[in-house]
Amino acid sequence: MKKYIGAFTLLISCAIANAQKLPNVQTASIPAPTGIKVDGKPTEWANGLQALNHATGIYYTIANDAENLYLIVQGTDVHTVEKIISGGVTFTIKNSDKKNNAQPAAITFPFILPKDRFPIVQAIKDKNENTPFNQDELNKQLASAEKEIDVRGIKEIQDTVISVYNDAGIIAVTRIDSKKVLTYELSIPLKYLQQNIDNASKLSYNIRLNPPRTISRAGMGMVMVVGVSSIRRDSPADSDFQDLMNATDFSGTYVLAKK
Repeated sequence: MKKYIGAFTLLISCAIANAQKLPNVQTASIPAPTGIKVDGKPTEWANGLQALNHATGIYYTIANDAENLYLIVQGTDVHTVEKIISGGVTFTIKNSDKKNNAQPAAITFPFILPKDRFPIVQAIKDKNENTPFNQDELNKQLASAEKEIDVRGIKEIQDTVISVYNDAGIIAVTRIDSKKVLTYELSIPLKYLQQNIDNASKLSYNIRLNPPRTISRAGMGMVMVVGVSSIRRDSPADSDFQDLMNATDFSGTYVLAKK
């Protein structure tokens, strides 16, 4: 038994060491893997993601090919997964030239109603060993609940909320694996971002994890976002509650990998 415990401890130590080696913000330009599929499966990223951001608790990589800009995010702990599902991730891209007044482009996903996300979050947080974790069923629920993508600042797309089955070429998906790790993948056609990229093929970005929200329509198709709680206020995990109820974000710059 001691032998197995020692081996397990070594594996955990190695994982922690590898995580500590990652930068807080990605530093490299990354060509997208050949044959990349935006499907919520991190198969193409077998060598690991580029950064571990401590402000948000996410691992992430930004990459590109000749046609698209990609963002992959992973939440590996239950709290971070809950926050991504409850409030979504907003990826904002703007021109790194401060004199450029082009409107930033911002994509928010997932966009899940409280009634749909509650059973998903509960299944992820459930620690009952007598209730097996069914990732296939959970991913079916996610696919059914993730119906919309919030799009701002792209002049070619007039609607601020588009279907996940859109014809604009924006693809977004999340998926849970057997260890309750959530993988979020997003693909945005570069043709929509030309005003947000400077002459040196450089862009500035912000990644924000939003607080939980509800959605209501207020005339003219406007969306009103209201923060709500999915855990009790008297929870002993008060710091987790405070983090859940507040946006966390970070910014960086990315230079497009050569095509």
